Amino acid sequence: MDHNRSNKYWIAIMKVGSEDITELTDGRLDESSSFSPNGQIIIFVSELNRRGSIFTVTKDGDVYRVRNQLFDACEPAWEPKNSGYVKIVPYKTNN
Repeated sequence: MDHNRSNKYWIAIMKVGSEDITELTDGRLDESSSFSPNGQIIIFVSELNRRGSIFTVTKDGDVYRVRNQLFDACEPAWEPKNSGYVKIVPYKTNN
């Protein structure tokens, strides 16, 4: 889930039937999260150097940046189970 507090967005998880929220990231604008098919990794977009950049986070809170990104990105999503691919939508700007 994208968790909003004080106009900042973090990636957080919550167990079904519980009200306990575990925040996994602490960025200013972490959003558009999507679980991997095996449920172990979450992909999301965050702002880095004024551009949309793609990151992954484990359920333990280990964050990794996707490398070699040549464009602003938004709304990453995992493709069907076992495909090994992630869908990335380039964000078009007028620059």
